[in-house]
Amino acid sequence: MGTNAGTCTCTPSMLDRYQAKISGPLRDRIDMTVYLEAASPTTLRNQRNDKLLQEFQEMVLSAQEIQQHRYRKEIISNNSELTSKTARLYCPLSEEAEKLLVSAASRLQLSTRGYFSVLKVARTISDLEKKQVISKTHLAEALQFRIGT
Repeated sequence: MGTNAGTCTCTPSMLDRYQAKISGPLRDRIDMTVYLEAASPTTLRNQRNDKLLQEFQEMVLSAQEIQQHRYRKEIISNNSELTSKTARLYCPLSEEAEKLLVSAASRLQLSTRGYFSVLKVARTISDLEKKQVISKTHLAEALQFRIGT
């Protein structure tokens, strides 16, 4: 792992041992893992970041509106609240995405919780792009977030 301030000296087996301390059921409840590098002070002062942040905030607000509209007749208001039953209803997959999900679920040995977690993250990614159907690209991105857990 490591940071810009120093390099990690851990061996892969040491990292595996450390990560193995987290039980499978607990790890299964982590929907996304994202590795980020620390930002430099120069990057933090860059005004371009303010514009990117504003664009990102607009995307998120738009996705939230899409979800609130989609679930207006349900007792939920966003994708994270989907149950397995409502996920089947509100997470339509393209044919390619469905094939990828079946293959990945088998290959990665996803639990039921993990399967629906990937589906909900993919639904959110497609909402950010204002797409009604979850594509193979959306699902692949959601799987990348899952693989780190």
